[in-house]
Amino acid sequence: MDKKQIFKLLVDSSIGKNIYNSPKALELFKGSFWSILGAVFSKGLVFLSWIIVARILGSEGYGQFGIVRSTVLMFTSFAGFSLGITASKHVAEFLNTDKEKTGRILGLTMSFGFFMGIIVGVLFYLLAPWLATETLNAPEITNELRIGALILFFSALNGAQMGALQGFMSFKRIAKISAIQAVFSFPLFIVGALYFGIYGTIWAFAFSYIIICFLSNFAINKEAKKHKVKVDYSNAWQEKSMLFTYSLPAFLSGLMVMPVKWYADSLLVSRGGFDGMGLFTAALTFNNIILVGAGMLSAPFIAIMAKNKSDDRNSRFSKFNILAPWAIGVFICVPLIVFPEIGSTLFGDTFANTQFKVTFIFVLLFTIVLMFKQGLARIIAVYNLQWWGFLDNMIWGGLLISSFLMLPNQNAVYLALSYLLAYSINTIIIIPLYFSKKLIPEKTIISLESCLIWLIITGVAFVGVYIEQILIRMIILIIALVLFIFSFYRLFNESSKNNL
Repeated sequence: MDKKQIFKLLVDSSIGKNIYNSPKALELFKGSFWSILGAVFSKGLVFLSWIIVARILGSEGYGQFGIVRSTVLMFTSFAGFSLGITASKHVAEFLNTDKEKTGRILGLTMSFGFFMGIIVGVLFYLLAPWLATETLNAPEITNELRIGALILFFSALNGAQMGALQGFMSFKRIAKISAIQAVFSFPLFIVGALYFGIYGTIWAFAFSYIIICFLSNFAINKEAKKHKVKVDYSNAWQEKSMLFTYSLPAFLSGLMVMPVKWYADSLLVSRGGFDGMGLFTAALTFNNIILVGAGMLSAPFIAIMAKNKSDDRNSRFSKFNILAPWAIGVFICVPLIVFPEIGSTLFGDTFANTQFKVTFIFVLLFTIVLMFKQGLARIIAVYNLQWWGFLDNMIWGGLLISSFLMLPNQNAVYLALSYLLAYSINTIIIIPLYFSKKLIPEKTIISLESCLIWLIITGVAFVGVYIEQILIRMIILIIALVLFIFSFYRLFNESSKNNL
């Protein structure tokens, strides 16, 4: 069967007809296809490299790498200034209607990213000795932190560039960039960890950012030429209002996340040591890979939603926005929750203990909650509700730190539990806001099917912790997956006659 026959077979199917006959669905399918392809290959390779690095460094060494990465990422939230989401949303919105404005938006976001990268990078380099000695009580990682200044500069610049590519709907180019970055980064991580320990691993981390930054810049020039858009730096400041009305609240919203995470990590290091940080970082690897992959899939949604803001909020597309990431999270995480020993087997003997097992399960549980919130985050981005995001993250940050401090021990297990409590309670508090503004399909969120899904997820967590027999766990997993398929199918189809 050749490619034409396969395509015809897909189009002739009922699902294929819905996609083929709907411009939005077809656009989403094309964008998602390349995003998925890039995510599977590139993030799969990155995931493999992190596993190998963890096995080389051990739990304590991986804990040191984890706290350095966490500290750098905290400052990335300052340097990035949410320019990526700003560029993605506004380029997609004006690309076909105002080429000159699009050029100014590109000029503003990229030049401001360059400026912020230099300022925050230099500041971080100067603060590195103080951060290592006074806040982390680990002066031995000062040089590793200083390398983070380079990461910050290229991260800030690349954030704006990748956002622009997403706005151009250039998902095929993004997939290629991610694949090339992964291919070059994989051996760098392994060689760096094997011969130079944590220092080499951080340098590999820096080189991965440098590679993707140059590739993204080359791709933007190609896309701008293709769409006949001239990147306008000289008149870019005319679009400064978006920095204050969109980027600033998005930046403040993000500012409530990374510093809070870093503070929680520093508490774990000071009270549980680098070994505890290593366990948590390893468990969090699965969370990071899933969320980064989800972020790549999110880009087509945001670009399409930005161009169709007037659509019915109860359409199938609106349901798909909520259900798709939630379902992906459930079907990836639940098997790992039922068989948590998969995690310890991958990371090696220093992670083969009960503390890692329980930490791993809690991390997977809050990953599912985060995937559920992906659709809500896109609504915030598209409808200029960044102050809602700020409120959301402020509540979450307060819940995380207060719950972690109130729990009887500040180790990896209790930090993961604190994350789960914070994300769960925060979601319950914030969802009524979306209902009040009629931004989400109510029956998709509150229904017998959604309650059944959450109930099963809670049940399989107990199975993963307390049931040892593999056969029993396998039977329970199969039953759970069947019920998930039934429930998600019902949620998507019930009371939804509109096409995508």
